Amino acid sequence: MIARKRGQASIELISILSVALLVLGIIIAASRASFEDMQSSLDTQMAEHSLRELAMISEKIYNSGPGSMQKTVLHIPTSVVSEESSLSDNLINIRVSHKYGIKDIPQPLPVPARGDLTFLPGDYEVYIVAHSGYVFITENPSILLSETLLYIPQGKEYTIKVKNPGAKDTVITALPDPGITPSWTSKPLNAGGEAELTLSALSSGTVKLTSSSGEYETITIKVQ
Repeated sequence: MIARKRGQASIELISILSVALLVLGIIIAASRASFEDMQSSLDTQMAEHSLRELAMISEKIYNSGPGSMQKTVLHIPTSVVSEESSLSDNLINIRVSHKYGIKDIPQPLPVPARGDLTFLPGDYEVYIVAHSGYVFITENPSILLSETLLYIPQGKEYTIKVKNPGAKDTVITALPDPGITPSWTSKPLNAGGEAELTLSALSSGTVKLTSSSGEYETITIKVQ
């Protein structure tokens, strides 16, 4: 009789422990899911904040004129869908994927913009560079000019400085309008390097300078 009672008590104890472990497992799973949701929400909020900051700086730099540049931090969430995120015209859109589906984090830009951003998870130091008519958003700025509007007597020469302010080497190409002659049409520039570009003009026009990354600036020449 005593052995039977002990056996029954053991079974009851095992049953209680099993139920307790099951309940504990449910609580842990729920807590983990809640934590993951909270982490995902925080990740998204950080991305939204960094995009708003980028948009604000873009407008300020654009209004400061060509040659202005400022750095900020762009946060890309761990759940980003890199191949479906983009920067085009006046919009940056970061697409994220989580257990509830796909979500877009769009940020309109108040000024025309181009760029070569990396849409991979992490925090990136990016530069917003003002050029003639637009801003360029990049991790490695590649072209800054000492002047973008020149008044040159017909047939005379004028020299400006072309700088690669970024951390990567680049190649700058110059495309002049007819009547304008540059001292070079292609120039490799090391990271942080600088070169002189001499221009002579028979008529007014422009010279478009473009770097390997697609960043460009336009020199406007007015012949006096």
